[in-house]
Amino acid sequence: MTCIAGIALRGRVFIGADSLGSGNGVKQTYITPKLALLDVFEKRDLSLTKIPLGIGYTTSYRMGDLLRYNFTPPPIEHDEDENEYLVTDFIPELIKCFDDHSFARTKEGSKSGGNFLVGIRKRLFHVQEDFSVLEPTCGYTAVGSGQEFALGALYAYRRTMDDPEKAIVGSIRAASEFCTTVGGTVDCIKI
Repeated sequence: MTCIAGIALRGRVFIGADSLGSGNGVKQTYITPKLALLDVFEKRDLSLTKIPLGIGYTTSYRMGDLLRYNFTPPPIEHDEDENEYLVTDFIPELIKCFDDHSFARTKEGSKSGGNFLVGIRKRLFHVQEDFSVLEPTCGYTAVGSGQEFALGALYAYRRTMDDPEKAIVGSIRAASEFCTTVGGTVDCIKI
């Protein structure tokens, strides 16, 4: 249904998404974004500071609606590892949100949701349908039906990533050139 690509580079995370929705042989571009910027409270001593958390999602527009409008990320400790935070705090709260809004599916005792990228602080993660949290060693990744094309384009851009946003847009455009379920305009967020 889509292509979401992300890069973590020089202390920033960039996530981009196409605007095509497709299924059952039908495709249409939408204004509805596949990206969300959420605020997370970072706890340091007695103070709270808002930090951005970016999400680029695939799988379902319903999941995106829940992420944007119904999910409140739990606070993160100032010195807490981002991967640990996602696994121990973020994912359990997300599963609760999905359960509360009848989105999470249970099959053979295991819960599933959808695929999305998360950018927090300076790091990029891929959350899989089974809620596994993965961090790419190369600093970039992609999800969705166009992921193979986007990953190939990002690999080609890897030596010239002076402009990460341009690499993100270019990789999604490459996916839209060869994948029938990727297209429309490309949006990008910086975290």
